[in-house]
Amino acid sequence: MKLPNEVAPGQQISAKDYNLLLRYLRSLTPRGSPGVWVTQSMNGTSIKLAPNDSTGVGGPVIIVHPFLVSNASAGTAANVTVQSGSVNDVIPTGIAPTLQSLTSAGTWRVYLDCTVDASGTVTAVAVGVVNGEQPANSPAHAYITLATVAVGAITGGFSVTSISQLATHSLRFEACGRDSGNPDSTPGAYNFWGF
Repeated sequence: MKLPNEVAPGQQISAKDYNLLLRYLRSLTPRGSPGVWVTQSMNGTSIKLAPNDSTGVGGPVIIVHPFLVSNASAGTAANVTVQSGSVNDVIPTGIAPTLQSLTSAGTWRVYLDCTVDASGTVTAVAVGVVNGEQPANSPAHAYITLATVAVGAITGGFSVTSISQLATHSLRFEACGRDSGNPDSTPGAYNFWGF
């Protein structure tokens, strides 16, 4: 936004410059939006967030996106669910409300196992979990981590302590440079990207 030049002592202020200052000040005024209320008075400005559905108080809003990994633990059982998404328009098995059980303490990976045919086409996708590293790619399977989940021991079982989301979109996949006549020796470079 354009601001007027500084004024020297005794110099008059033009209506144009005064109006530019007013427009600038108005641009700094906080405005409400869906879920955000702004109240202004002579004592200051208050900003209130809409109640969070799960807690009933204002706070961060959880955006539900494809492949969102959520804590679904109950009691002493550490579980997560995965929101629906797709890889090349194939919807995985093991999607919410199916629970993925995490049965020991450690850093778990929630990943997708994509079955790939000789031409590099994704024919099936499944959600998998493993304590440690995800499986290595092979000529018939491509893997991508959706999230890492920290699980700690509690009396009588396990509990999810944190989730680090890594994928937030449905995905596309291509096996670049794959030899469809001999994918075992030339599987190609596996590439995933979000859309």
